Amino acid sequence: MPQFEVAAWQALFVPKNTPPEIVLKLNGVLVKALDDGHTRRRLMDLGSGIPVKSDRSPEALQSLVESEVACWRRVFRATSH
Repeated sequence: MPQFEVAAWQALFVPKNTPPEIVLKLNGVLVKALDDGHTRRRLMDLGSGIPVKSDRSPEALQSLVESEVACWRRVFRATSH
């Protein structure tokens, strides 16, 4: 498929009805961990990329997931015929 790019990514997910304050608290802890120098170096040594802060919110993850679902839906439909 022309102009098709595949990238691996990881995320922290919680059950759908998790209270917003818990989601925000977990996100805050994760952002803090990703800003820690030792953690960053270790992740980079393992070949991981670290998203910029603006891409580390629950809303940014939701947008990424929706984009990935739409992309892969097109791939599956294109190859299932």
